[in-house]
Parts: sequence; C-alpha cells; structure tokens
Amino acid sequence: MARTRNAARPTTANNTPRRQNPSRTSKSRITHLTDLSTSSELSSEEDISDDGSLNYSESDDDGHDFVIGADETAKALGIPIRTAKSAPAKRTTKRTQRNQRAKGDTPTGSKPDSKPGNKTWSKRKRRDTGSAHPSPSKRSRQSPTQQRESMIYSGFIPDWKDPRIPVECWSDIFYYAASEGTPDSVATNWLLQVATSCHFFAEPALDTLYRCPTIRHPSKAKKLAALLEKPVTETKFNYRSKIEALHLNIHVVPATIMYQLIHPLPRLRELIVCTPHDQPPYRELEKSIRWHYSADIFQALLPGAMDASEAILKPYHTQLKSWEWSGRLIGGYVDGLKDIGRIHELPSFTSLTRVSFTNFQTPSLRKRLPRNDDEALQFLAEDNARIETIAASLAKLPSLSHLVFESSTVMNDHMLTLLPRGLLHLELINCWEIRSFDLAAFLRDKGGEMRILSLHHNQSLDLGFLTDLADTCPKLRELDMNLSYYKLHESGSDSDPMYDQVLLPDQKPHWPQSIRVISIEHIRDWSVEAAEMFLQTLIDNAQNLPNLRHLSVKTMLDIPWQSRATMRTAWRDKMAKVFLRRSPRPPRDCKTLRPQTVEQDAKTPPPDLSEKGNLSPTPPSRRSTRIAELDDAPIGKRNLSLRRSQSSKRRTSYRDPDTDEDELSGTGNSDDEVSSSGNEDDSSSSPMPVHGLCKTVNIVFDNQKVRELQYGMEDFHSDNARSDDDEWDGDYESDDPVLQF
Repeated sequence: MARTRNAARPTTANNTPRRQNPSRTSKSRITHLTDLSTSSELSSEEDISDDGSLNYSESDDDGHDFVIGADETAKALGIPIRTAKSAPAKRTTKRTQRNQRAKGDTPTGSKPDSKPGNKTWSKRKRRDTGSAHPSPSKRSRQSPTQQRESMIYSGFIPDWKDPRIPVECWSDIFYYAASEGTPDSVATNWLLQVATSCHFFAEPALDTLYRCPTIRHPSKAKKLAALLEKPVTETKFNYRSKIEALHLNIHVVPATIMYQLIHPLPRLRELIVCTPHDQPPYRELEKSIRWHYSADIFQALLPGAMDASEAILKPYHTQLKSWEWSGRLIGGYVDGLKDIGRIHELPSFTSLTRVSFTNFQTPSLRKRLPRNDDEALQFLAEDNARIETIAASLAKLPSLSHLVFESSTVMNDHMLTLLPRGLLHLELINCWEIRSFDLAAFLRDKGGEMRILSLHHNQSLDLGFLTDLADTCPKLRELDMNLSYYKLHESGSDSDPMYDQVLLPDQKPHWPQSIRVISIEHIRDWSVEAAEMFLQTLIDNAQNLPNLRHLSVKTMLDIPWQSRATMRTAWRDKMAKVFLRRSPRPPRDCKTLRPQTVEQDAKTPPPDLSEKGNLSPTPPSRRSTRIAELDDAPIGKRNLSLRRSQSSKRRTSYRDPDTDEDELSGTGNSDDEVSSSGNEDDSSSSPMPVHGLCKTVNIVFDNQKVRELQYGMEDFHSDNARSDDDEWDGDYESDDPVLQF
C-alpha cells in the first residue's frame, strides 16, 4: 500500500488554501490531560518594580488614564491602538438637497446647481471591498475588527474589582472571549483594546495576549525578540514570564533570532518548530527544504550562563511539556533518528508529556517495487529498523501521556506493538497504514488507561474497533473521529476510503461507561440497517452512560431523499428525546444586565417548556381569527374543517426540493409516512430510556459529497453589511430621454 501511494505522490506545488493543523488546534472539550500551567502568577524574584507594587497606569494633564505596558505591546506586535476618531459628516442625499433648494437653502458642503433646468445624473460609486469572497483563514483574521456587541449596559455596572474574582480568573475570561473557534486563533486587536481601556484589565488581557503570541511576519518576530531582550526593570510588565507556548514557523521566523526568542522565557512549556508543508492538505510532504534543526534551538533551553544577570533571571533548564518533531527537518544538530533518543535524554526534554511525530516515512516508500521475496524481506527489515529506532526514543520519556503521529507511514501495525504503556491520549492524523483490527489489538493490550482517542483522516481505518471498546478502553472519556480524507493530487479523486464498509449490521458497538464525548463526522459507505443499529446501541445503553455530555454524529446515506428525510426526522427527535438536557426555566428573582425595553415588555411571555424542554418550537404570538373561532366551534364542525385542511395538503405540488433541508415539504405523502412511522415506533417499541444529560445532541443525515473545504453561507456574502451607495430618490423612467423614429 505504501509503495502504491509513493507512485502517486505529487511533485508540483499546490495552491490549495491552508487549513489549520488538527494536531495543534484540537483540544479536548472536557478533559485536559496536559499539565500546562495557565495561571499568570509571578514569583517574588520576578517582580517588576523595586518596591514590589505594580503601577498600572499614569495620568496626563487632563486627568485621563492610559496604559504604558499596552503601548509597548502594540509596538512589539505591530498592532495599532484604537484612537478616538472624529464623527463623520452627515451625508446629504439628493432628496434633502432638493427640499432645501425648494426652501431657498443650500446645504453645507454642497454646490448649487449651475443650471437649474438640467438634471445632474449621479454616478453610483462602489467602494472597493477587496476580495468579495475571502478565504476562511482570511475571514478569521478579519473577524476581530468587526464591531462587538457591548455586554455592559448603563443600567447596571458590576464591581469589576470584586476580590472574589482573582486576576488569574480574568485571564481565562479574556481567553474565552477572544477565542475565534480554535486555540491558535485569538483576537489580538480586541485584547489590546481591552488592555488600553482600563488599567485593571491591562495585565490580565496582556497575559492572554502573550500566552501564545501569534507571529505572522518576520518584522513582528524581530520586535518581539527586541522586547524580550529588554531588562525587566525597563518594561511596565514582565513579558518574559507571560509566554507559555511558542509556535515558530521556519518560513516566517528567521533562524538567527530563534535563540533570542526562546532563551529569555523561564515559563516556556510548549515549543513547536514547524513548516506549513507538513500541514493540510498534505500534498507537499515530499518537498525538500534547506532547513534543519540548529544548535541554537537546543542551547536556548539551557540555563543562562552568558553573564551574571542571565544566570539570575534563568538559573535552571527550560522544562518543556510539549514538543514536535518533523521528519523533513532532521539533520544538522540532530543527525539522524538515533539522535532523537539523545535529545530526549536532555534535562529540558525528560519532562515531556506530549510529543508529536510529523512526516516520518518508511524507507520503502521511496523505493521501487521489490523484484523477489528476498528483496521484499530486505525492504521490510529496513522499515522495521527505522520504526524500532523511533519507538526506542519514546521509551526515554518517563512522563509521556500524549502521543501524536501525523502523516507518517512509520505508524503501522508494527509500531503499535512497540508503543509504551500508560498512554492517556493517542492522536493519529492522516496515517494511511492504520487499520481497525490493528488498533483494536493495541487497545486490548495497552489501552487500559486511555482517556482520549483522536482519529482524524485515517484512510484505512473503519469503525470495527468499536465492537469491544468497552472492554479495551474502560476509562475512555472522549472519542473524536473525522472520516474525511485528503487527495494526493489536486485534480485527482483518490480521497475515497480504503475499506468496503465502515461498519456491518452485525458489528454492534459497545460503549464504555466513562465516555463523555462522542463525535464522529463524515461516516459513509454503510447501509441503512448499520446506521440504525449504530444509533440504537446508544439508546439501548443510555442508562449505562451517566457521563455522556456531547453527542455528535454526521453521516452520509445514498438513499432517496424522501427516505433520508423521514429517517432524519425520526432519529433526530428520538435522540433528542433520550439524550438532550431540558433547560429549566430561570427563577423569578433572576435579573439581567440588559435593561428591558418597551418593545420587549410588549411581547408575550414565553411558553411553558416543562414537558418538552428545548425540543418544542416557540409558537407564534399572533393567531388568525379563523383558528380562534375553530377552537370555540363544536367538535363536528372542527373535524370537518380539519379534514378539509388535510385534503388541501394532499394536493400535488410540482416544486422540487432544493436540498434535504426541505424536509418532506415537496409532497404530502411524505408527511403521512413520517407520521405513520412515528406512530408505529411509539406503539410497537417499548418506552425509551431518558438520559437527559447531554448539552449537545447533533444528528445529521445527508448525502453531501465530502470535500476538503466545505463551504457555507458565510462564504457567499460580502463582509460589508451596510452599503455606501447613494439613496434612491425616485423613479427615473419619466426622466429618461425618449428617441422616436
């Protein structure tokens, strides 16, 4: 299989938009196993001022407060600080000008018409908005500049300095508020504006901003290095102690300043030196680059010994918790795979809890097909030797709990047998050689302590290992799978699964009682019977899953759309009725920070959700008089009216549904099928168990073809919601010149 993929490797550059690396952006929704400190506490030897107190702000002559530390941050990161702008001039439309001319007035800033008899035609000018359809990555960078809705109202302002809210808690609050969907994407401009708006929020906002600084340009890397080189006594805050994670792109950060970026950080816990060629869509894995691990990276982790001041600021080795190896960067100071074990014995690496191997391929992948059995055995021996070398380097990490393999053919059945015991989190991304029965054998032998399984884009992995998951992983808390795959060629169609059926109807999954999160996306290549059996196992074991809080299943079924819509409606209601948490109504004495308006007071009160919770839709506040009269009518007249309305629904409609979301709206027969099927299920089946503890229940049935980039409605509208065109002041048809022949 590996040699077949080698023949299909692309050699040309690819222009596909970059996707974020799942190994760097994916984090557990509930369980955090990596021992990364996120507090912003400063030790006594890291105090900024001599008197031990922090002066957050200074005042100018006018009495306004401003933050010096945030200004230094803006200089270092190259981010403009929000300043007060003058109010724009009031726009004068043609209609206003015409009314003012009728009164004899001339609007300010406008010129009177030189010829009143002639009509001046205005040309509509459209402002250049750049790209009409920006890429998702560009849109995520533009989103922080959008106007955020104010959460503080003049009616009630809480006491932000309440001692019950410590400064460390504010850092977590700002991190949550500034997150843009992924841990690597933070609204830096918004955080800087928060830091400059209030001296009390300055340090918590800067803690969040510098926790993992985003470096997108070489100039920003140089400014950050210059800021870290300044003595602590010359800066407002101790920026060195704020950085806990550092992601260095070798195409952005110059190799000459990596030592200056890494060495001054005493609290650095995660260091990733990477290249975008190793990230999705994984079509440049064989592209060679002239860059290797340098000695400065590893010497920067040693204690400060250049002078006495450095020895005081950093008297010990940097204790890393997370590190990533790239196969294409092996060389230079790390001469071969055997040196990986030597690096793991250094004091800075012995405390690693997470290690990642990206783009590590077997030697046979780049060789021709063997001519005979002896040559095939020789190729196999070379592959096993490389695999055993990597496995031996893992044995030198006593605290290892999170292991990641990404786009590597060394991760196969032989590597699974050599992995260490006691792993808590196993993450396999785009590994083509992983098969279900090999993974099941590994979990049966060494998966007793497994907490999280993250399996993304593995083209040969089906769901067969779920049949004994309760026995192989009794402590599993999170199962996260993505069954979409990437193409080797931009113009090819080689992203299909390498298995015939993802799950057979007789392969019944068994779920461990400790499971909290089940998220499986893009399931395909299975029958309707297998899909219904899969969902039914969750309902049957609902009473045995007391910790389940997140349930998300997205599957594709190649069946007629009427049958798929019927199945979707039935299973969505059934799964929500069993697992979805019913939100109780708020108590009467609760208050909100948002003041009540007259319009809100005029609205009708919300309906009672005691019976169906979040499942029942909100009825409209207005009702027609015909329906009101029907409620007061006798039973016979009411039944006659209902029969007439049902007969009108059965009239043939020739409108074709656009998508599966037009559930059963095209024909009336489908409505009858849904109601009849629901009645049969309710009458024939036994009472369903009620779990009612899941905050998220998302069941999706469709037939959408799996793509690397899934476009949504947000990809097809302009970023500017407001138009700057001139106001239309009437119909121009009467003023158009008429030509008669």
